[in-house]
Amino acid sequence: MLIYEPVHREGTRLLEEKCEVVYPESLEEAHLLTLAGDIDGIFIRANGTVSRRLIEAAPRLKVIGRHGVGVENIDLTAARENGATVVYAPTANAHSVAEHFMGLALMLACKMRVA
Repeated sequence: MLIYEPVHREGTRLLEEKCEVVYPESLEEAHLLTLAGDIDGIFIRANGTVSRRLIEAAPRLKVIGRHGVGVENIDLTAARENGATVVYAPTANAHSVAEHFMGLALMLACKMRVA
């Protein structure tokens, strides 16, 4: 499993129990392509992209997981054409976002300033 960016230690532990986890030294496509031949999955967050070139260079690729909302940084057409399933978590942080919004709304309503 190629993990682009660190995730919570519990998530990392779960992944490491089931598969070999690889953290790239760089998110540059040229570097990612050097790792592509040995990966079965890619786990991406906000940074980096999963391009057609990367997908096509990974013959064993089965799944691309997006930690969070949106899949605009994944070439969905290339994934489908190459048999890779794309999964994501669109509501994973909904409560945190709502709490943050409510806090900001209360600050505005009370005319509070950030210290």
